[in-house]
Amino acid sequence: MEVYDSKNSVYKSAAHSGLILGLAIIVLSILIRVLGFSEGALTFLIYQIFMAVGIAFGIKKYKEEQEGAFISYAKALGLGLLIALFSGLIQAFFVYIYYRYISPEEMGALVNSMQEVLMNMGKSDDEVEMASSIISPSYFGFVILLKEAFKGLIFSLVIAAFLKKEKGIFEE
Repeated sequence: MEVYDSKNSVYKSAAHSGLILGLAIIVLSILIRVLGFSEGALTFLIYQIFMAVGIAFGIKKYKEEQEGAFISYAKALGLGLLIALFSGLIQAFFVYIYYRYISPEEMGALVNSMQEVLMNMGKSDDEVEMASSIISPSYFGFVILLKEAFKGLIFSLVIAAFLKKEKGIFEE
């Protein structure tokens, strides 16, 4: 008799789907930069669609492979959040490597533009300097991880409601 470790399969499935989603979003962001699109409403919408579709496919794949087409709302919600977290980890790692090693001059340009915005807002030199000292590749990575986790929670709340399918009382 084979023992089925449901918790382990959830993490494995979430890691696999999160890896694919994270890499897809990284490739998308590289394409957007290479093709010269500006960061605006359309690119934001495209990122959100990628995130929602990636989470939905990950939950659907798990449901069909592991649960025999049944999955509770809570398990679908948790799985979606885990997929987003793994995706966020991949993206955070990429952003850290990008700003730390590949394009550190871009990091400097971001800090300079942030300083300019703060000065235009009337912030003191001390406030601008303090805000500038916080900005780093690891800070951006952390922010991306938090952002992806929050978006993953929001998307998973909705997606889980559509993909849940509870077992009936007469089904095993």
